[in-house]
Amino acid sequence: PINFCLISGEPLGSMGEPTTIQYQNRTLKFCCESCISKFQDDPGAYLKKLEEAAETLGKTHGGH
Repeated sequence: PINFCLISGEPLGSMGEPTTIQYQNRTLKFCCESCISKFQDDPGAYLKKLEEAAETLGKTHGGH
């Protein structure tokens, strides 16, 4: 799991308790409510960003 907001890039928790939504059987976390609206405007772009971040994390943590 990534530890930053997909929209703002800010660390989760930097603006208080992270906001969580369910989207296509995934739990997504954002730094604040307004980022959820931005995500819903263009979910495909942000999901791509999530996949790229997950790949990078997998490589840096000895992933496959």
